[in-house]
Amino acid sequence: MKRAQVKILGLMVVASLSGALVTPDRVAAQSELDAARAQEFMGNWMVSFQTDQGEMLVELAIADEGGKVAGSVTMIGLGTQPVSDITRSDDTLEFKLEADAQGQLIPVLVRLTPNGEELTVFLEVGMGEFTVEGVGTRTAS
Repeated sequence: MKRAQVKILGLMVVASLSGALVTPDRVAAQSELDAARAQEFMGNWMVSFQTDQGEMLVELAIADEGGKVAGSVTMIGLGTQPVSDITRSDDTLEFKLEADAQGQLIPVLVRLTPNGEELTVFLEVGMGEFTVEGVGTRTAS
């Protein structure tokens, strides 16, 4: 796939990531990561990304389910997508998932790093073809 096509698909994926709030009753996928290693990330987070198309909002949900980290991302048109590939390295939590952009699965990496009461959120689409950084703030459950 040409770089321009991947960038367009990346923008489509980012556009699909904006939207509806994750509510506590929605199902999250459980990872193998012990919840005790991710306490500062637990909760619902509204993430604001500044893009060429303007501000985009994404909500992430991170919870303790049976002692393991569970997570989900809400995507317009796709609903809530559970994330089971969640890892921690030093002070960073990573979500890995695949987003469907018009029938093509595109790898997406979301990297979360605590920054005081906020999160610095790095989003990578298409294995680095499109990247954007945003700020996450905790929302009421």
